[in-house]
Amino acid sequence: MNQITKVFEGSELRLVEIEGSPWFVAKDVCSILGISNPSKATSSLESDEKTTITISYTGSMTTNLVVINEAGLYALIFRSRKPEAREFKRWITHEVIPSIRKHGAYMTPETLGRTIKDPDFLIGLLTNLKDEQQRRLEVEEQNKELKPKAEKYERFLDSDGLTTFTTIGKHFLDGISPQKVRLFLQEEGVIYKRKVDGVFPPTQDYTKYFRIIPYYYYDYYGNEIVTRTVKVTNEGIDFIIDLYQKANQAP
Repeated sequence: MNQITKVFEGSELRLVEIEGSPWFVAKDVCSILGISNPSKATSSLESDEKTTITISYTGSMTTNLVVINEAGLYALIFRSRKPEAREFKRWITHEVIPSIRKHGAYMTPETLGRTIKDPDFLIGLLTNLKDEQQRRLEVEEQNKELKPKAEKYERFLDSDGLTTFTTIGKHFLDGISPQKVRLFLQEEGVIYKRKVDGVFPPTQDYTKYFRIIPYYYYDYYGNEIVTRTVKVTNEGIDFIIDLYQKANQAP
């Protein structure tokens, strides 16, 4: 298992590769974000957002570490109240992740050594790089197509490029309430009629139009409350508007 270490404003962030994806040591993330209880913080994450690994550090001695994937990382970032959290997120998304994906591998000394000794490994590495570059080109082309739409709705989107049922109903669906937006989508089979973990999630065919986002606030007694909310993607705005217009066309 490859391990690399990045440094954010003097604090170490350890990463490991699991099945080709980056996982972050939860303790390091919490330290950077000023979250005092990593165990409590990770306990609220989804089961597929965290796992425990065993690493060797001195001779035969080992230790267990809780690591989190990108989704778990962003969930903890949203929870942090430190001003640096925003800059940390930008560092992750603009430097750490791109530097890993640029090569399609973790270029640790172990990886570099293996490319020299094992020609087949090098061929596989270069193949992965080629595939990654092709995927990146495809994404860039998709972004070119989506850019006009993104600009059209830009003032209605939050910093994550998402919006709410309230905004969609008010500005695009004749001023209807968010409750009526939800009921309309439920009748059309787009979202479920029963709550799952406190929200009405999208049905399988429509997940690309929505995101389930953690929402944190403090109650009257100062206790941190974690809930979840469903938001709509940029592409989802067009989808909902089109669906609503078709449903309200005169026969």
